[in-house]
Amino acid sequence: MVQHRVLAHPDPDAVGDGQVQLAQARGVEVRNGAVHGRLLFLAYLCYLEFGRGYDWGYGPRYQMVLLVPMAVGCGVAIAPLAIAARARTSGGRWALARGGPLALVLFAAVSAWLRVIALGWPMVAEHTHAHSAIQRAVEHAELTHAIVIAADGTTSFAPEDLPTNLPLDLYPDQDVIIAIDHDRPSEARACLRGAFPDRRIFIASGYDEVSLKPAN
Repeated sequence: MVQHRVLAHPDPDAVGDGQVQLAQARGVEVRNGAVHGRLLFLAYLCYLEFGRGYDWGYGPRYQMVLLVPMAVGCGVAIAPLAIAARARTSGGRWALARGGPLALVLFAAVSAWLRVIALGWPMVAEHTHAHSAIQRAVEHAELTHAIVIAADGTTSFAPEDLPTNLPLDLYPDQDVIIAIDHDRPSEARACLRGAFPDRRIFIASGYDEVSLKPAN
């Protein structure tokens, strides 16, 4: 007697529905993990900001971890526009092909960019101008093969922010080396003269505008 096995194949529709539900569940988990993780990161960053006094900014590089979720969020927000546009036709062409949703997205992006530039550009320009006071003084004096020591209270920035030298071991022949004295000017000059005996030393002082004077 021959027995026949009957293989039961799953219903494709049921499998498809199950996969969709599984994907949705995993999507919720990923979304919650991303949102909560970024919120915890922002809370920790705000915690680090407190107590730093005048030097409070860490800069935008510490917020780069938010770029990926922002990009994903923009894609999620724009996807319904594309789906709706493909469902509608006009003159035998999709609305997406006619550029309607794309025009809205571009308008929103350009408007936001212009708004941010209008608010941020003056502040950034003022900050950059103030931070470059020593460099502007060096360029005005046309110094070459020199060392500039920023005295205590030079500009409104932290002393550690003033030296903008390239790595000395890689670029030893820079025209001007900027240094700070850490409230010990005599020892700083002696140390620099020992390390760079053939360079002239100047002292930088000033707040908004910096002046240079030869060191004694």
